[in-house]
Amino acid sequence: MKKRFLLIILFLFNVNCLFSQISKVHYIPPVTSNSGSIADQYIYLSTPSEADVDYDIQIIGGGTISGTFNNTSPYRYDIGNGNNTQLTVNSNLSASVINNRGYIITASCPIYVSVRYNAGFQGGAFTSKGTAGLGTHFRTAMMPMGDRTTAVQQNDFLSYVSIMATEDNTIINATFPNANGSSNLLNIGGVGGLPLKVDLMKGESYIYAVEATQSNNTNNRFALFGALIQSVDENANEDPTKPIAITVGSSNGTFAQSSNGRDQGVDQIVPVEKVGHEYIFVRTAGNNDFENVILVADKNNTEIYLNDQTSVYETLNAGDFVIIEGDKYSATGIGANMYVRTQGDSHPVFAYQGVGIDGSGNAVNANQGMFFVPPLSEDAQDDINNIAQIDKIGDKDYEGSISIVYKVGASLEINTGSDDSGTYVYTSFDTTSLFPNDVIGKTGYQTLSIDDLVGDIQVKSDDELYVAYYNRSDYATSGGFYAGFATPPSTSIDLTLQSLGTCVEVDPTTGEYIFNGNGFEMTNPDFFDTWQWQEFDGTNWTIASNSQIDDLVYKPSKPGSYRLVGSITCLGSDGDFKSGVIPVSICPNDSDNDGIIDNIDLDLDNDGILNSNESNGNVVFDLTDLNSPIITNKDVVLPITLNTTVESKVNGLADTTVNSITGSIDGDFETKIPQNSSESSIMYSLNSLSEDLNLKLISQPESHSIVGGEYFELQVFPTNKNITLLDPDNQLIIDKNYDNETFVELTQINGLKQFSANLIRFKFNPDSSTTPSFEFIGYGLNGIKLTHTTVSNTTDGVFKGNISGLDYFLNTDANHPTNPDTVPDYYDIDSDGDECNDVTEAGFNDGTLIDGVLGNIVPTYDDSQVDPRGLIIDPEHDYNILPKEDPATTNYYFQQIGQAVEIIDEPSSTIGCIGDTVSFNVTAQHPSNVITYQWQFFDLSLGSDGEWVNVDGSNAKLTGFNSAELIITDIDTSLVGDYRVQLDTEEYKCIVNSNLGANIGLIVNTPPAPPVVEPIQTFCLTDNPTVGNLEIAPAPANPEGLVVSVYDNYDPNDSSIGTLLDPTEPLVDGTTYFIQVTDSQGCIGVSRSETKVLLPNPIITPSVSESCPGDEITIAVSGVPQTALDFELSNPTLTKILSDHVNDEGRISTYFVDPTARTFTQAEDLLPSYGTGASMYQINDLNEHDAVWNAIVEKNLNGQVPLWLGLKQIPALNPNQEFDEGWYWLDGRELDSSWNLWENGE
Repeated sequence: MKKRFLLIILFLFNVNCLFSQISKVHYIPPVTSNSGSIADQYIYLSTPSEADVDYDIQIIGGGTISGTFNNTSPYRYDIGNGNNTQLTVNSNLSASVINNRGYIITASCPIYVSVRYNAGFQGGAFTSKGTAGLGTHFRTAMMPMGDRTTAVQQNDFLSYVSIMATEDNTIINATFPNANGSSNLLNIGGVGGLPLKVDLMKGESYIYAVEATQSNNTNNRFALFGALIQSVDENANEDPTKPIAITVGSSNGTFAQSSNGRDQGVDQIVPVEKVGHEYIFVRTAGNNDFENVILVADKNNTEIYLNDQTSVYETLNAGDFVIIEGDKYSATGIGANMYVRTQGDSHPVFAYQGVGIDGSGNAVNANQGMFFVPPLSEDAQDDINNIAQIDKIGDKDYEGSISIVYKVGASLEINTGSDDSGTYVYTSFDTTSLFPNDVIGKTGYQTLSIDDLVGDIQVKSDDELYVAYYNRSDYATSGGFYAGFATPPSTSIDLTLQSLGTCVEVDPTTGEYIFNGNGFEMTNPDFFDTWQWQEFDGTNWTIASNSQIDDLVYKPSKPGSYRLVGSITCLGSDGDFKSGVIPVSICPNDSDNDGIIDNIDLDLDNDGILNSNESNGNVVFDLTDLNSPIITNKDVVLPITLNTTVESKVNGLADTTVNSITGSIDGDFETKIPQNSSESSIMYSLNSLSEDLNLKLISQPESHSIVGGEYFELQVFPTNKNITLLDPDNQLIIDKNYDNETFVELTQINGLKQFSANLIRFKFNPDSSTTPSFEFIGYGLNGIKLTHTTVSNTTDGVFKGNISGLDYFLNTDANHPTNPDTVPDYYDIDSDGDECNDVTEAGFNDGTLIDGVLGNIVPTYDDSQVDPRGLIIDPEHDYNILPKEDPATTNYYFQQIGQAVEIIDEPSSTIGCIGDTVSFNVTAQHPSNVITYQWQFFDLSLGSDGEWVNVDGSNAKLTGFNSAELIITDIDTSLVGDYRVQLDTEEYKCIVNSNLGANIGLIVNTPPAPPVVEPIQTFCLTDNPTVGNLEIAPAPANPEGLVVSVYDNYDPNDSSIGTLLDPTEPLVDGTTYFIQVTDSQGCIGVSRSETKVLLPNPIITPSVSESCPGDEITIAVSGVPQTALDFELSNPTLTKILSDHVNDEGRISTYFVDPTARTFTQAEDLLPSYGTGASMYQINDLNEHDAVWNAIVEKNLNGQVPLWLGLKQIPALNPNQEFDEGWYWLDGRELDSSWNLWENGE
């Protein structure tokens, strides 16, 4: 058995906790109007702090107003009246930088800020979102002036987006996806597809606005819908250091399809990170025409679902919007609800709600307003304390109302505060008469609306809480949310492996817990005065073990439930803000470190073989006798012992007659809890198994009927093990934080909706109606316990399940004679212990690491190399291809001990000359007598250090590459290098490499160059010279040790031309001989050099045999080489150009030109006719060349006829077939390229 390890990867998981938009800083951009209808305007400040709070209202472009207030004395700041105040600007200033409008409000303790104004028969208000409203990415909407298809034809309608910068040098990008070519933004005109860019300094504002008149309402009313407003850097990337605040609104607007009444609709919105994918809307007192919902998508393919519907209501792309009419609420009355969601948190939407109160007569739609609505979050659990003067806008009286979303079973406290009696007191509102409405499609939530409220309002609950206020006076309506938008405290969780989740591992040596990562970190300590990490001890929340007050980082040291509590001292009892509960479980195993936990990993050792093919198959539980189950594998009863427990309770007391559980032969079972007004439960456990099993629990394929208070608990043993729920269709909801109250659908982790824990508490999802397909899977368990509980069920609670065992372990090498282990095959990379990895014996690729893992790298999910179930996808692999098996035994080869090929005689290195044929040979044996051979060559050009590559026949010179002998013909230097052979057999695919540690190689010797010889060699005839007397030039002109061979002819293009002459053969005067050399390695020179033989035999003949003194005697000499004069006299057709030139070596030559144009071959063939001593011109040095060439030019012979040199191009020495390579003089000298004799263009 082998083990391997994998580097871990860092992930960050954020836990954001929510509280209301209470804040120490508030940014108030200006609002606008075009009709002069805005009248008196006010800012209301309130706080939970019972102590005095200092505030500063900074007037942009002006001074600062300061003061103090507290919880019982909310402060009203009077702004002024009309369209030209610090809050308002005339619409003709839109599309310009505004540096003298709006406010920045700061306080010594967090406060609420509500802006309200009267506008004749209309009223407007919005709540500041504080720091929760600051961001870089927003989507806008406002009153639509009609429904989705029909525009209200009315004048004086205005919609706007008002933006304020919080930092200097802020760049705003605005894109308007719903503005068409005829849309007209005020002071801008038509808008194309490109963003509009604006630069702002801190406190400056910019307004985009559109007007709607009877003539252009159709084109303008949606122009600002879905607008993407961003704060960006110079590269157009969103800039988190430059957040902005945005208010959107409509003046003289309406949601209705008729013009019978209009109103103000305005609110401050939050950025994309603060919106969500689930919303509950509470109906106010309006009619279906304007009790509308507007959703704006930020991602393509956003699916919208309504209430309990499972089919898509509408699909939106980024910037698209949908208007949902009031008839989609659960009822027509006040407090009814509408549940809206997308397919998940990856597709958030911006949510706007039309609210109001039915009017009468010709003003049926007069009372309207608009809220920006917060998303659902289990952490939105903060009280509202308080909504200042709910029944007032300035001195004008309004009818105050609130709408509330809260949890079923949660407490609800409402108080109204006033000083009407002369002393400020809070009076409790009687909530016993309230009748909340359950939310259709979102179990566990309820809604209500309360009217006729006056004074300052407190709303408190011990669970999630979402509160909005609205008020009415005659035809005017206003309001906004006071709670629900996300703001810190926040925590980041630093995990090593995200797939394991927030958990601790058990150190196998010490038994201590080790957290999966670096722990929790508080991300916003500046917001709080103090904080602490807490853990739940089963009864109470206490400071976490090994932590201190104000620790920024905490690393859990054991499983349990944790949270962070941040405190703002000035808020007193209202100043503790709690994060959501962070459960820490024991980590599920991930034995192959691929990021997929063992419980759901279908290939536990990443060898490309399914666990099912590395096991003994599945296990069946016969539950006919629940007290004594029979466990079988492949119809064989397994000798596994276990304990069972059946426990039934009714109202906490033991029961033996009411509740029941029955089982059947195939693992099916059924629990039944009859109708009961109290709490009842039935539990069944299989535990203390003598052999660990991989267990799976599923529901039988029948729809489940949910009954009152029903939930289930599934626990596995030992307690350091986990079981994993796979629920792709969200058929269950899970109590992730173990509060027995908050049950949620699963979200995706590593591409699957999964949840792992030692104990999983769950319910059936009321929103799901599909046939159950979920699975609970746990590996290596020795027990499992299921508890079915109901509370006050009015019908029988029945659960039909099935339990079985997966992949019963098989340990092939348990009894191996030399290499046994106790590891099941699906964890063991060498299942049969024969030192050959399973991946290889299966016929798959073990890669370059030879680590038992398919492919060349250790795969992980995070690197997209395995899929969510642990199957390798990179490299591409087909798991449907079964491992190779022995046809005789039908066993897989990887589960059958094999034997490697044995090499008897290793290949040995060889040497050859270019053009030779060589071979490598190996002798090997194997019991099967069937061996596969693959010869390889080490290619130094690959990678950084070279790689072995298969010889595959692509080079015709190499044959036998799949046999015991590799034959290489016509060798050349490109074939030089190391060779080896790899051997294997079908039953043992692990390769045996030849020559381990001592590579064998091919050495290719280069033949010697053409020998350098004297062009003419002279011998005395009387010495009887022979062929053996011919010589080559001594070193260094030629290497030493060369063997000389002489031929009578030579053609460089045909090596067969020429006959080898016997060294004893006499030389013939005037004959040209061709000399070839062979080096000490037996390599024959690639060319032959020419030399001409002169055999002078001087004979002196006098004219008389005797003479007297004074007689004239003529003496004739014969048998000697001709002189230059003799040659000149004998060849009058030749032109002498240069006489008696002495070259650098002292040789004297005379040069002649044949004026007749001939080919080289003709010229060469003619040469013997010129007699001894004549040869083709061979240049010996540059001085000679220059002298001869100058003589040719002087005689005007250049360019007239071909002037052939004694120079030939040798093909064997020109492998690249270049025009200027391979040139040699006839005497064997190589043409010196430095002479640069080539003419331009030649």
